[in-house]
Amino acid sequence: MSEDDAAARCRSRIDRRPMREIVEMRKLLILSAALAAGALSLPAVAAQQSEQTSTSQQTAANEGEKVTGTVTNVDQNKQEITIDGQKYKLLLGAGAGLEPQVGSKVTAYYEEKNGQKTITRIGQPQ
Repeated sequence: MSEDDAAARCRSRIDRRPMREIVEMRKLLILSAALAAGALSLPAVAAQQSEQTSTSQQTAANEGEKVTGTVTNVDQNKQEITIDGQKYKLLLGAGAGLEPQVGSKVTAYYEEKNGQKTITRIGQPQ
């Protein structure tokens, strides 16, 4: 082996080493940036979930009491619906124009005024 061959081999090893280090450093930099971005987004996600929970609790509080059960009777003339033996006044628009069928399971929100329970919203069971 000549001196030129030995020198070329040595340069080849030296040239590859810095390139590997550069590639490894880039990988670490990208990984660090991804972790930092994830860490910064966690508080925002937690705040958004907290806000959604708070909003849904406020909505439920504004809608009144909640009842889930099976429709046992519907009286269109009196605009009444019976859910598990309890009668409720069903105003037009509370169920978006859809009247529940006898035997269907529903969740309803109602307000009680002067001893009468009036449904403010009705839909699929929750």
